[in-house]
Amino acid sequence: MTLPSGCADKLAAAVRRIRTEEGCSALLVVSSCVIETIGEDMAAILAGLNDGANCPTMLVRTEHFTKDVPISGLCDTLSVLANVMESRPERPRTVNILGHRFDEFKDTELCRLLDAADIETNVQIPAQCSVEQIRRAPAAALNIVTNFAALELAEKMKGTFGVQYVYFGNDLDADRIRAAYRGIEERLDLSLGEAVDRLHLDLVGAKDALSKSAQGKTFIFASPPLYAFDMSRMFCDCGMVPLWIQAVGFRESDKAPVRNILSRGHDPRVSRALNQAPMDFVCERYTPDYCFSHPPRRPARNNGTRIISLMMDIRGVGFEVPLAIINRILQES
Repeated sequence: MTLPSGCADKLAAAVRRIRTEEGCSALLVVSSCVIETIGEDMAAILAGLNDGANCPTMLVRTEHFTKDVPISGLCDTLSVLANVMESRPERPRTVNILGHRFDEFKDTELCRLLDAADIETNVQIPAQCSVEQIRRAPAAALNIVTNFAALELAEKMKGTFGVQYVYFGNDLDADRIRAAYRGIEERLDLSLGEAVDRLHLDLVGAKDALSKSAQGKTFIFASPPLYAFDMSRMFCDCGMVPLWIQAVGFRESDKAPVRNILSRGHDPRVSRALNQAPMDFVCERYTPDYCFSHPPRRPARNNGTRIISLMMDIRGVGFEVPLAIINRILQES
């Protein structure tokens, strides 16, 4: 009886064919739970294929028994891109944007302020970039991280190439957003003018308006899941009461907003999922004043709950994100 020899031969043949027929500059091989569970040594297979190859082939592990949320795969995929990068002379007054996954970065508040200060974007990872652009990423004077999924990549670039970074992540707090802007100013030795202070005041005013409108109102948070605890904290800051929070997971950075929510005497139910359908039933059962979710997938009972989708409001960077969220709530209240 002949036992199967694993996937090494077929994987090697597939990689060689892609290199030959597609002419690619770099290749990612993403392993999944089945391959990892049976003990296939993917790293060893790819090491043999990379000897003398002009097209680096990199492994991204996404096995579910060590990485049980989708965002882990995104973190690892971004992090492995550091292996493609090459040391380059620094280009003054240039930045990399790491983690922004939407195409319209040029339309964001952050980009407008950088443009006004004559700061050029060197490369945006993962959106709108080629292998050649990734190679020259270390030439930037500063990395601006707009999503925590790119923090590991930023740390690698700092350790390997000496590129400093400012974390400008999924933050909704006015003071921390202003501090991120101040960090950019300090690192690049520039001034973004009074615009940052004006936006800070705009957000403080918007939160005051929401506090007057939504004081004591109950809510269920179901989407977008990566913002679950940060958004819920912001709503609690405005006097709203959480009944249920659905999150994709629990990170170190979630501890502060969770402590803030609990310190106000709230004790919402929390579920870890990315499943919209059950939240439709939760919304019907708890009848909150607001449900932050996708539109229901089946006809909902008319129980007075305002179902508000916020997915389009998280595409920006900076004060514009919480401002857009608050304004949408006020418009639909």
